[in-house]
Amino acid sequence: MKWHVLAILFVMGLAGAAELDAIIIDNTPLAGPNCRERGGPNFYEVEVAILNPSTATSMRITYMYYNSSSGEFEDGGKVCDIGVGMRTSCQFKVYTITGGQNKTDTIPFKVTGDFGNTKYEKELEVIINHYPSAYEQNVMEKIKIARDDYNRVIQKYTGCYNLSGLELMQNAYSEIGDAEDKLSICDMQGAQSFSNDAINTIREADRYTRPVSCNVTPPQENNTPPQPPPSNQTNQTENETPPIPNPPLPNATANVTDITSALMKGCMPFAILITLLVIAVWSERKS
Repeated sequence: MKWHVLAILFVMGLAGAAELDAIIIDNTPLAGPNCRERGGPNFYEVEVAILNPSTATSMRITYMYYNSSSGEFEDGGKVCDIGVGMRTSCQFKVYTITGGQNKTDTIPFKVTGDFGNTKYEKELEVIINHYPSAYEQNVMEKIKIARDDYNRVIQKYTGCYNLSGLELMQNAYSEIGDAEDKLSICDMQGAQSFSNDAINTIREADRYTRPVSCNVTPPQENNTPPQPPPSNQTNQTENETPPIPNPPLPNATANVTDITSALMKGCMPFAILITLLVIAVWSERKS
């Protein structure tokens, strides 16, 4: 009989792992916070009934739990041993590594029955309604404060800024990311520490002022266009002879009067002489 069992196990080993006969005893959805109050992910004990198919060898049970944060399965170690040909219930821990989330997830875990060179495997899953605990909510609020402060202060570092302050803001950004990462794996102490560091770093950066050049108000624009420079003109120097002004025009009426008077004065003696000659001629004719 022993040789028959070994032969069957050997064939199974060549063909790959066979499916383990394992059933969750209670499939009622589970509920609880993501993280424990003192840190670390919350866990739920799931009872599974497992059958050892061997009538000659006990079966060692190990399992792998699902890490929701990384999206990978991780080694959960040994759970129990199942005697020859027996069906036994074993307790498995399923973790909610989902810090800061409020949702319902189907979380899987893998059970392995080990005979040495031969393994039986089966993947099971449970439904868990998980939500932030009070301590998670405190940490989440701290992270929100850090995020809001960052969004407010980073506005100072656009355009022109203080390089030392900008470096602090970059450090704060990394610290906020580290705090969120720690929260997701339920490392409450680490998340609290990084969020506090980020808040303090942002406050330090907020004390830096902008360079003076960033605070100067530009002068008002002068809307009056400048006067064009003189074109092809030379400034008058002291040695230049100033232009002679034209004399004013004489008064027309006064000129006529003066001319008339001058003519009368010049013609009067000629008129008298002509008159005397006429009288003399006239007297000789009468004689």
